[in-house]
Amino acid sequence: REAIVYGESLRLHRRYTVLVGGTSFTVTDTVTNEGFQTSPLMLLYHLNFGWPLVDEGTKITLPEGSTTTSRDEVAEAGIDGCLTLDAPTPGYSEQCFFHEVPHEDVVVTMTAPSGFGATVSYKKSEFPHLTQWKMMGQGEYVCGIEPANCKVLGRAAERVAGRLQTIEPGETRSFSVTITAFEKE
Repeated sequence: REAIVYGESLRLHRRYTVLVGGTSFTVTDTVTNEGFQTSPLMLLYHLNFGWPLVDEGTKITLPEGSTTTSRDEVAEAGIDGCLTLDAPTPGYSEQCFFHEVPHEDVVVTMTAPSGFGATVSYKKSEFPHLTQWKMMGQGEYVCGIEPANCKVLGRAAERVAGRLQTIEPGETRSFSVTITAFEKE
């Protein structure tokens, strides 16, 4: 619940769905505006993966036709290699990339050299933005695949860019993301 006097009153209900013996799980969040005013709605899933999926040579595959931009100058320097993960690197500065995916049904795949992999699946209508967080630093070795209804630049930037989503009083919206593990032979 997120509520303040004279402000928003939002309720989030989260459901995890896991099939016994399966290799995937789904997170479904339902957000309801229980207040009396329109409220901003920013939702981003920090799906941060580590070793053994994050490894030197791990490949990220985006849907065909996707385009990529960098968050800043640091990321711009690494944009050509953003979809291939490096070995742990001393002094590495985090890089964020924005991927524009052209299809409604989005599947992002990460495959390690060992053949171990994972997919992140969701609907673009629920999450129109996809951020990749690449942190190849020693001791902070992680890659985030982050579907969202906003970018990671903050509420003010979303408002200025005309991307800030809102939820009306009494409105309910649902968001789902599925993570599936696999092993290539």
